[in-house]
Amino acid sequence: MHLFFSNNFTVYSPICGEVVSLDDVNDSVFKNRMLGNGVAVKPTSGKVYAPFNGKIVHIADTLHSVIIRSKRKLTFMIHMGVDTVYLKGEGFKCFVAENQQVKRGDLIFEMDLQKIIERGKQTVTPVII
Repeated sequence: MHLFFSNNFTVYSPICGEVVSLDDVNDSVFKNRMLGNGVAVKPTSGKVYAPFNGKIVHIADTLHSVIIRSKRKLTFMIHMGVDTVYLKGEGFKCFVAENQQVKRGDLIFEMDLQKIIERGKQTVTPVII
C-alpha cells in the first residue's frame, strides 16, 4: 500500500493495517506535527518493513523508533506506538543496525502488539517525513 508518492519516489506502508490521519493519534507531538508531517497506521501485524530502499540512520536505544533516509535524502521516522519509549525496548525486536542499507520490504523490526497493549500503550504507528 502506498503512503506517499510523487512522480519519482514512492513510500510504501511499513506495517499492515489501517492508515489514519495524524489528527487521530492521541499524542500532541504527532497531532501538532512537531516532528513533521505524515500519517499513522493502526497495525494488524507487528512486523515492520522498510518502506523504500534506503539507509538506517538512527535506531532509538529503546527500540521504539527508527529513522530511514532515502538515496534522495528524504528522511522518514517510523515511531512504533505511542509512549512506547517508556517500555525501554520491551516488546520490540530489531533486525537492522545503524548505517545498514535496506531494500523496500526488508523486515527491520517486530513489535509484540499484545505486550504493548498489556503495558497500557497504543500500537498506532506514526510515519513522519
